[in-house]
Amino acid sequence: MVLAIGTGMRLGEILGAQWRNVDLERKVLRVASTLSYVDGEFTFTAPKTSCARRSVDLPDTVVAFLRKLRKEQTQRKMAYRDVWDEHDVVFDDGIGQPLSPWTVSADFRRVVAELGLPRTRFHDLRHAGVHVKAVSERLGHSSTSFTMDTYAASIPSMGRTAADAADQLFG
Repeated sequence: MVLAIGTGMRLGEILGAQWRNVDLERKVLRVASTLSYVDGEFTFTAPKTSCARRSVDLPDTVVAFLRKLRKEQTQRKMAYRDVWDEHDVVFDDGIGQPLSPWTVSADFRRVVAELGLPRTRFHDLRHAGVHVKAVSERLGHSSTSFTMDTYAASIPSMGRTAADAADQLFG
């Protein structure tokens, strides 16, 4: 959720994020692949459009989170080296495999309910109540008109929900 709130990335982009595309020193993540479910298996595919293939600036909170996550993952990799299944994913299932989007969505719904927040989908985290041009670029849309056509009716209410959720999550 930290990466979704901090960057507006799609769930498939987050689950398809690989460490080779993360530059913590420059505070940038390159969206180069997404996790897809094809023929009963998870696979890494290229983003749908050239706009979706992009570099995303990472907020300091996200960089700190990723540094901690990488350290923990390195420790797990050593502890479970006999069963570790290397995919270079940023978010793994505990032994190196990509996380299932269904598991992440279910966990997200549980957290939203526990926090007493209004019904919110994981995808709703993509909107942060900022200028539409910034949202459009951040989401990898080809134009602000596409962003407005897609989200105009829901951005005002979800912006506050996303901000409140971020306050709760980031403390």
